[in-house]
Amino acid sequence: MTRRILPHAPAVVLDPTVLMLGEIAVDDGSGRLRAGDGVTPGGQVGALVSDLVPLAARLSLAEGTITSGRLAYSLWSQLNANTTAVYGTVAEVPITDTGTHTDPVVGGVVNNSGVFKKESAGWQRLYDVDAAAAGAARDQAVAAAATAQTATAAVATAGIGTYFTNSGYISSSGGQVMANAGWVCTDFLDASLFFTADISLIGDPGAYSVACFTEDWTVIPAGSVAAAAAGGVVTAAPARPADAAWVRYSARTPVGAQRFIPTEKNPSYLRGAANGDLLSDGNLFWGNTRRGYWTSATAPVLNNDANYRYSAPIRVYPGSVGGLKVDYDLWAAAAISPLFFLDANLNVIQSKRVAGAAGRVVGAVTVPPGASFTADISGTTMNVTVMAAGQSLAIGDEIQGSGVTAGTIVTAYGTATGALGTYTISISQTVASGPMTSPAAAFFQFSGGNPRVFSAARAAGSRVVVSPAAVTPPANTDLASGNLTPYATTFGFVTTAGTTPNSDSNWYRASTPLRGAVAGRFVIYDAYASTGMNVITAYDASGVVVGKVDGTGNYARMRGAYQLPANTASFHICYARNYPATVRYEISLPFTADAIIPPTGVFATYGDSRSSSDYAFIKAAGESRLGCTVSLQGKSGHTAQQLASDADLASLFALSPVPHGAWFYPGGNDTGGSGSVGTFSAGSINGVGGEAVVSPLAVNTATPEAGLKYIQYIDLVIQKMLAQWNNRRARANLTGSETEAERDAKMGAVIVPKIIMLCGDQQQRIDAANAFSLPANHERKRQAELEVARFRRVEFIDLYAMLPTDMSLEPYYPGVTDKVNNLGNDFMDGLHRNRFGIDKVFCLVAGYAGYAA
Repeated sequence: MTRRILPHAPAVVLDPTVLMLGEIAVDDGSGRLRAGDGVTPGGQVGALVSDLVPLAARLSLAEGTITSGRLAYSLWSQLNANTTAVYGTVAEVPITDTGTHTDPVVGGVVNNSGVFKKESAGWQRLYDVDAAAAGAARDQAVAAAATAQTATAAVATAGIGTYFTNSGYISSSGGQVMANAGWVCTDFLDASLFFTADISLIGDPGAYSVACFTEDWTVIPAGSVAAAAAGGVVTAAPARPADAAWVRYSARTPVGAQRFIPTEKNPSYLRGAANGDLLSDGNLFWGNTRRGYWTSATAPVLNNDANYRYSAPIRVYPGSVGGLKVDYDLWAAAAISPLFFLDANLNVIQSKRVAGAAGRVVGAVTVPPGASFTADISGTTMNVTVMAAGQSLAIGDEIQGSGVTAGTIVTAYGTATGALGTYTISISQTVASGPMTSPAAAFFQFSGGNPRVFSAARAAGSRVVVSPAAVTPPANTDLASGNLTPYATTFGFVTTAGTTPNSDSNWYRASTPLRGAVAGRFVIYDAYASTGMNVITAYDASGVVVGKVDGTGNYARMRGAYQLPANTASFHICYARNYPATVRYEISLPFTADAIIPPTGVFATYGDSRSSSDYAFIKAAGESRLGCTVSLQGKSGHTAQQLASDADLASLFALSPVPHGAWFYPGGNDTGGSGSVGTFSAGSINGVGGEAVVSPLAVNTATPEAGLKYIQYIDLVIQKMLAQWNNRRARANLTGSETEAERDAKMGAVIVPKIIMLCGDQQQRIDAANAFSLPANHERKRQAELEVARFRRVEFIDLYAMLPTDMSLEPYYPGVTDKVNNLGNDFMDGLHRNRFGIDKVFCLVAGYAGYAA
């Protein structure tokens, strides 16, 4: 999988010979890690100039606040009643007034509390009384607004709460984040994966509501948009430029009636959610990433229930040729709304809801296309006299219009069968001739049983597929693994003989065949190819070609579904790099009722305090993502040398039941300074330049001596984990008297944990000059960790590559542990990941390392 990396990465040649599940190949198109230049986006001078623009605006604003005194009011309504104050007068409303109002000068919803200035149009809000206090007031206002909103509107606002995690806005003068308590903005989101189905964001000419950035974090004005006036609303994102690698969003606070409904090709850090532009290509059940379900009430509301998962609104376009339909197979209950549609204003189209029922709910429903017409109603007969071109009505359609009783639906055809004529409706009424509509669907949502608690009988209830109305999706082709093209990071193609002898820069291929293939599954492809190369090549365990899809023509577009042969162990993909707009590879992943870690199982964390019970939210985050018990076995304050001792490992190895999986997260208390890290081979993929070549320690080293290299200590931990858990025969308590079947049964019952190494995390202590803060030291440790993972052939997650963090936005660890206050975005204190940061790590563990059901 290709993931972009932050600037400041050293130029290290990446030439992997083994692609392991969870491995990351990071390059800039040339096969090398890109080196950052240490200059902020736009260059140092550009950054300084752009910083001066908002500073000048703030100085101008401050000038207007300098008066002989400040008026004080306990409520905004009292201040607003003062219409005689002299222009320029400044007043203050305390945070006890938690309401909101529309700013009469610049527009937009603002807090009632704050500092205000008298203008000709009224009292303009300038800023918060106190940033922290006003933040609390803002949160109260948002909570109150959320309670008052309908369920669907709450979901739209919740999108802002989920993604807008940073205070401030994206400056339209240079793309920098400008600190401001009246704004919130998102992190950098992968532009190739992240889209917005619907937005309505209150903005300002000085702030990008939507901002696109290049690979090196330079803002792209052509792909960015700001509101035309202060308090203006942005409801559409500009076309995404071809060189857009990142996208960010800004919004005013409080969020109020603003909307932000994202559509991700992959849900956060997991593979396989609804594809924003090709909805027909995937099993959308994997979009059910949120805990709970939508009730079957007339206005559906959320119910927090761990036994179920629900989706956010997913954009649909019913006007495509032949229309669209949604095939569903969900486990529900009478109180649950398995699937319903919403119009463009997020109002539920009641007549098109799928009714809940106990057990499995299976069927297909056409996406409501909508209609505009003229009609009159007498009793239960509706007479349609005018119908918009190309539109029609159907039984079950909901009718809306001036004077039409809410909930009116078409129950039968009269003289009409879709166009002009009479229809029977559900509610008797009298309505004069006038314009009426049947609302079109713009979104849909669904709820279904949580896969982690499925019984065997519920296993099939796991499918929601959007497809053309005339197509029935094959039952075994539910695409759930996401686009495979990020794996193709190497120049060249695979020949028809299945070999990779060239490095032709006109083509991209995977560095090595992709592991984890399962025979019988389909690889769905849409790519340009040519004669003499393979679009797909399947290999058995010994590397022999067992199947392929041959390219044809000269850069010809090829589309289809290829079923992997019975003896497939891995497969290769290739495509023409000059045709990225159409390239797409997906692998089918039929749902299974068997979670890799069952709810009764255990996942263990091992390392220093970043894996320890010092931080209870680590356990909570892990159990939420993995659906099983998480046991925190980290040792606070311990170095890699201590972690490699039998004394430290004793509690991990004593766990009962044996964990199904465990991570090793080292390095928090090792500086990684020059000469302290070591390498097993200076010529290996991750050999650390300038470090001494050393030999691994013997696995029976109970207490390793001091003064050895970091790589030796962490390697010893992995060796001991493998030795403890991998000998299935020894752990099965065989007596020698078993039959072959009895022996196999005993060995099959032995749990062999999957070991994952977390590599390359950053930290900073005291100040930028501290040894623990130096990027070069981080990189030395990272390379040693990756070297050990490859050397011992254990799974790993490269946190540096997969969770890039702008450490300039994080605090410095002061040397005194504060286990309560969260001072950063992803790190609570510059060393320990906060609740949001550790949740991202567990998402990676669940998705990339194969623990997700």
